[in-house]
Amino acid sequence: MTETGEPDWAMVRADYEAGEISVRAIAEKHSVTLDRINHRKIKEIWRPRRLWTSRGQRRVIINKLMHLLERQIALLEAKLDTNEAFDMADTKLIETITKTYEKLTELQDVHNKAETRKTARLDPELEAVREKLIRRVKALETE
Repeated sequence: MTETGEPDWAMVRADYEAGEISVRAIAEKHSVTLDRINHRKIKEIWRPRRLWTSRGQRRVIINKLMHLLERQIALLEAKLDTNEAFDMADTKLIETITKTYEKLTELQDVHNKAETRKTARLDPELEAVREKLIRRVKALETE
């Protein structure tokens, strides 16, 4: 809360967009109602919450897909061993699961790279040194 008794909307928005905790938890943390958060979100066009709220959840989803894929492959192998008719729907399902798994791992890699760049840029001391060096190089160029 600010001195005026209003919530710090910049912090509410940051918590909301980060997606690390539920909207209900954000409301409790900042002593606001869900309706006020929703109203502010629409009014100020807040960025949507992250698709996956935590690394742990991403890993769980990827692991579940991998186990599903392994199970489906085992079922197909069992069909082949018993000379049961091979169903194209089974093949299509494996193809879909595999593509989804590949896409999720690709998105995870992109997210990890973005997080690495983001944290590297957020160190204020390094940014200050960087800015100082840029100014010094420009001053040397003009001399």
